[in-house]
Amino acid sequence: MARPAREFREAPELKELAGQIIEKYTDFFPQLSLNDVYFAFCESDSKENYKPIIMGNVANPLMQKICKQKYQIAFYRDMWVDWSDEKQIIMLFKALYAIDPEVDGSLRKNDVSDYYIILSTFGLDWSTLDEGLPNLLTQTVVFKNPVAPNKADDEDEEDEGPKMAPTIQSIVEDQQRAEAARNTS
Repeated sequence: MARPAREFREAPELKELAGQIIEKYTDFFPQLSLNDVYFAFCESDSKENYKPIIMGNVANPLMQKICKQKYQIAFYRDMWVDWSDEKQIIMLFKALYAIDPEVDGSLRKNDVSDYYIILSTFGLDWSTLDEGLPNLLTQTVVFKNPVAPNKADDEDEEDEGPKMAPTIQSIVEDQQRAEAARNTS
């Protein structure tokens, strides 16, 4: 059965919030202009298995000649209103971060390498939380830098059995420290 057509409404409030994020975190978005992105809310009801962010992009140079924006970011309104202000801002930051730094119409791959800063800064379970998240606009948030690249395969190391990738290991350790701190409070 086909998914029913979704209804979208332009969202100037998202554009304004994105402007504040881009202004505060210029290092993350050095070439991004608000004019490159169309912001909207999906007014159709979401389902339990729907992703909250609907991203679109126009990477084809010919299509860019007829499109006003290279990117589209939309959120399901019913999900958006249920989130805390902090979670809304982080979700919008994540969507903006998905835009390729070259702002050429392509998107970053949603994997640990490119999104490490989000996972390591907010934790593995950040998207399931509504409390305890920082407000990116009113608080100072120090984003963690990506981990050093893997050692060359030919470097001598003792074989200690299966290992986690350094990025995953770092995230797991950060999560364990955060969990231990929460349990001692």
